[in-house]
Amino acid sequence: MRRKKQKSYFHAALAATVAVSAAIVAPTGFAEAASFPDVKSTDYFYEAVTSLTERGIIKGFPDGTFKPYQSVTRGQAAKILAGVLGLDTNNVKNPGFTDVSTSNEYYGAIAALANAGIINGYPDGTFKPNAPIQRNHMAKILALAFGLKASPTATTPFTDLNHQEYEGYIKALYENKITTGMTPTTFGGTSNVTRGQFATFVFRAEKGTKPTTDTTEVTFTISDINGNHIIAGSQQYKVAGGIQGLLDASNKPALQGAVVKAEVQNGEIVSIRSLELNKSGKSGELITLDGKNTNIAGNVTINADYVAVKNLNVEGKLLLSNKVASVFSASHVTVKDELYVADKQDTQNAPTLTIHLTDVSASKLTLERKRSVITSDKAISELVLTDAVYSVEINGIVELLRVHDNKEISGEGIILKAAVSKAADLSLNFTGKIGELRIEQKEANVKLGSDMEIKKLAIPAGASLEKIIRNFAEIRYSIKIGELMDLQGQPVSFPAYEIFPVVRRNGVEQPFTVVSNKDVQVAEYKNIFAYPGDRVQLTPREGTKIHYQVESYPRPNISCPPEGCEKHVPDPLTYPVYTGPIEIKTDSTLIAAVVKDGAIIGEFTVNIFVGWDDAISWEQFPILKVNGKEKIINVSTQKENGYEVGDYGDVSALSKAEVEFIPREGTAIYYWLGQSEYYDNDYDYASARKYTGPIEVRKATHLSGIVMRGHKVIGEFSVNLWIFDR
Repeated sequence: MRRKKQKSYFHAALAATVAVSAAIVAPTGFAEAASFPDVKSTDYFYEAVTSLTERGIIKGFPDGTFKPYQSVTRGQAAKILAGVLGLDTNNVKNPGFTDVSTSNEYYGAIAALANAGIINGYPDGTFKPNAPIQRNHMAKILALAFGLKASPTATTPFTDLNHQEYEGYIKALYENKITTGMTPTTFGGTSNVTRGQFATFVFRAEKGTKPTTDTTEVTFTISDINGNHIIAGSQQYKVAGGIQGLLDASNKPALQGAVVKAEVQNGEIVSIRSLELNKSGKSGELITLDGKNTNIAGNVTINADYVAVKNLNVEGKLLLSNKVASVFSASHVTVKDELYVADKQDTQNAPTLTIHLTDVSASKLTLERKRSVITSDKAISELVLTDAVYSVEINGIVELLRVHDNKEISGEGIILKAAVSKAADLSLNFTGKIGELRIEQKEANVKLGSDMEIKKLAIPAGASLEKIIRNFAEIRYSIKIGELMDLQGQPVSFPAYEIFPVVRRNGVEQPFTVVSNKDVQVAEYKNIFAYPGDRVQLTPREGTKIHYQVESYPRPNISCPPEGCEKHVPDPLTYPVYTGPIEIKTDSTLIAAVVKDGAIIGEFTVNIFVGWDDAISWEQFPILKVNGKEKIINVSTQKENGYEVGDYGDVSALSKAEVEFIPREGTAIYYWLGQSEYYDNDYDYASARKYTGPIEVRKATHLSGIVMRGHKVIGEFSVNLWIFDR
């Protein structure tokens, strides 16, 4: 019997009170058909998927793929079929399936098909919308949906039609050329239907086009290649044109014993779902597979040693099994998923695995191997070193390096960002540059290479750089760290490196602060307040020399020539070498460089301010305490009228400051708050307050005072008080 007109189904459906549209029209408001990256123009289902997509019947998955080889579920099949038939999926009667609620995304389609008598679910009252649909069930619903019936004399070549319930429907599909079976003699009724297959069956049934063939997924082991035919034991498969470049006699050595999962149409291989290479080469003579830009729809597994792969597109993962022991090479290979290197089980005697990558891209490289060397001429997007890794040498560029446990990492190149997530005992002896190194645990124990340059180093708040970087004392002369910060991006002060000399004025040591560590370490010493004739002594650290120059303070402005000042900045190596104490006569700035083995490893400055008289004594000034902490006079000069002036400098406090003066014996303190000028001969005693006890200050101010012995002023002093909110 010939296929019935489609409108006969619609009449029957109307009689069954199923509201349908008068013609098959595309739903309104759907997005323009997407281009699925996993649906190629050479695929047998391409025309069907394209047609259904353009009409808004199918839209694929959120990641932009269609997944044509994934089994189609009963719910998905119902939605596609209801869309093709143009059924009203809103005004429906609940069929009562216990596992299909009205909120289910497929409810409308399932109800519409059930109302039309096309589906009836399982005897237990369920529909199982998430279960894969079998070929037997597919045959029944397609025959019912499109009014297909087999003629009384219809036959099929299928020998596996064991279910009388479905035999008539299968014959109807075969007679109307909707299916040709999984093989010339089998229908495969209990096999699941893939999304690509279902789209094709619906498209054929709707349009009445003659099928090219049914496809089936076959796994086989290659035993020989004869022209454009693959020999797999007693089976022989013809190779379609799109993949002949890969399954070619030129690749016969590499494909010997290879396991292939493929889509086969009437004995012809039309696409490759996965490939496993099992033939090893030997040292100095790698066995090479040239894919000639063939696309593999799934994973490629390298299960042999001394293998090279080139010119291949892998939609899934590129997997190196534990049988890849010594060398693997890849060139001009694109891996959509990850490149994964499995661990070698015999870890005690396992050799170092060498991986050469040329123009290879993958979403990430995950390394399980205990010892390996990776060389890549193209940036590795993400390199993950799992707990199994002991040592790895990286030569090339890594955009993101993730380290989880104890590792030894060496090599040369650039790491844009490295994250140490555990309290790892890590040796990072990497020659080159690291954009950002994040050490996320205070307990981490990291050893860095001496020739590294780190743009940003982030450590936990409150962590000690010297404790986290266990060899810091050894590398502090050579390593370059641009910025030091905590994990929240807040600046962290560099530690006081021991390259700088001890600076003393008349035997009193002066503290210093490291202000930069970008190119060379730079320090600023605390200002020295001296008298004419005082001497500044420098004590260089072991193995270093000090080149210095004394300039007037403030340093004069330099008028630069048109070509710029750079050519006129003196080279610190041309400064005199320090050999003994430096006598100070006027306000000066000491500019110096720390030199080790002929190279500058540090720079520092000292500002020196000279007083008027070497007989000045500070002993008349009171002891100042702010919130219990003692402050010391920073500068002392002598005024023309004979008494001295002291400056306690800036004092900071939170919320409030309790200011306490301890006068010297026989003296009294008078003070002003907020006044910054003194009156040399005519003090406004009426406005001055005599100090009798602690002064509470709650806002920033300037405190001025005088020291009196009897009725005589013997000194002036001042202090700036800065109060900050919490």
